[in-house]
Amino acid sequence: MISGPIASGPIASGPIASGPGGYPNAPPSHYGQGGPAAIPDAEERSSSGRVYAIVLALFAIVICSGVSALGGLLLWTQMDKDEVVADNDPPPRGADPVVSDDPDTGGDEVLPVETVTPIKKPKTPKQPKVDGGTPAEVKPPPEPKKPPPAAKATITVKIPSDFPATGAVVKCGEMSKKGSFSGGVASIPDIPTSEDCTLLFKGGPPAQFRPVRGGQSLNCTFVGTTASCK
Repeated sequence: MISGPIASGPIASGPIASGPGGYPNAPPSHYGQGGPAAIPDAEERSSSGRVYAIVLALFAIVICSGVSALGGLLLWTQMDKDEVVADNDPPPRGADPVVSDDPDTGGDEVLPVETVTPIKKPKTPKQPKVDGGTPAEVKPPPEPKKPPPAAKATITVKIPSDFPATGAVVKCGEMSKKGSFSGGVASIPDIPTSEDCTLLFKGGPPAQFRPVRGGQSLNCTFVGTTASCK
């Protein structure tokens, strides 16, 4: 058995902890400090609900007004377009005359109504059909025959030996033929026999004679610049 001196010293002293039920460090109670916490009453909740209802009603009114205004604008635009189209449409065929309501004309003036005449399309000629129902081939018209070439012949020209001409030219329109004198005689071929031509003398006085044709044989004399051929 162990024995020894008993520890001695001052006994701890101090205030005894107090609390609900006598337990130390217990949280303070709200009882005794004005009673239980305040609870919102029904009147305040009702007031908040009315505010929300008013806000929602105003929002719905604004949306409905915007939709109505937009619908009215679209309807007015469509009616205006219909009126413009109706004004531009021509009156129907056979319609009664339009009576003017202008007060300046007395309201009795009858305005004429234009009648549109349909344009008839030209009919396409039908092609003749051969046996079997197949259209026959249409041949182009034959080309006109060219006139036969004009007959041509040689013209013979004689001049006096003392006339100083060296050659002769026959002009028939755009065509001209020439020949030279030899021994006072010149032969000019390919002269039309059915066309009047002009005989010109070259190398001497500017003499000429008309009309001449192919196939002739001419004896020419001269007085100055005047030629006479037979």
